[in-house]
Amino acid sequence: MSELSYLLALERMHNVSIYIRMLDARSLTMTNLNDPVLNSFFAKKKEAATRKREQEKIDKRVERAYYATCSGIQIDIMDIGKVFEAGRDALRMTPGLNDEQLGIAIRRYVETIRKN
Repeated sequence: MSELSYLLALERMHNVSIYIRMLDARSLTMTNLNDPVLNSFFAKKKEAATRKREQEKIDKRVERAYYATCSGIQIDIMDIGKVFEAGRDALRMTPGLNDEQLGIAIRRYVETIRKN
């Protein structure tokens, strides 16, 4: 269900006036945010966006560590996602991991899948 159809359904169910202005294909602004159902809907959207931003920061960190330690090593293109997953796992298991240690963890995994 799209955001717009969801909001229109809420408007019919809760008998509230919702004024929507389209800013772009992904964002909606509203003038009436007093409805708790709508607040929870937008809170979930905001939480998902925050989670995605955090994941992008982690991916950038893994990417920097990969290029710093594994530049020039041939791996199969289908294994790139596995390299990122190995980096994410290393960060999950050891939260205080610095970039050098992250690079070592990624290098250890790349050594198991390298082609040359």
